[in-house]
Amino acid sequence: QGTGPDNDIAICTRVRVARNLQGFPFSPRLDGTESERLYQFVVDRLSRPGLPVQLQIVDLQPVDELERSMLVERHLISRELATSERHTGVAVDAEESVAIMVNEEDHLRVQVFAPGLQPDEVWATTERLDDALMQRLPMAWSEEFGFLTSCPTNTGTGLRLSVMLHLPGLVWSEEIDKATNV
Repeated sequence: QGTGPDNDIAICTRVRVARNLQGFPFSPRLDGTESERLYQFVVDRLSRPGLPVQLQIVDLQPVDELERSMLVERHLISRELATSERHTGVAVDAEESVAIMVNEEDHLRVQVFAPGLQPDEVWATTERLDDALMQRLPMAWSEEFGFLTSCPTNTGTGLRLSVMLHLPGLVWSEEIDKATNV
């Protein structure tokens, strides 16, 4: 993305949070009617004012393959969402730094991006957004396991933090050893 701290090495930072809603089967088990009902339920809640970011909701049903491919290239949706048979969508902010995929592997996949190496900033935005979503949506939660997800490896926090690195930049700056020994 070209800007942000340590942008010669870190292209961007991303936090992804997986969430499911109470009262609905996990996405892979949704039939067409349930998928539609979940989609409309989520869109209704995301459309209400008061979220920490303003979102534009894109219904992916009428979107053609080329436009879906462009959304995948911009990391706003996954390949799985682009090819899903379920009623899917994505809510995106104007800067494309926040994207909430609806009806992916989990009911919601919240992604927050920032240029360069900005894990604290990305986490702070994610936390504010996640807190606001939990006020609007009944999340699937277990005292024993935490947030319940379609894949057991995501259960608990449902959180994943990643940094896209420019490997030639790491070699050039002689930071490759430090990065590989973390």
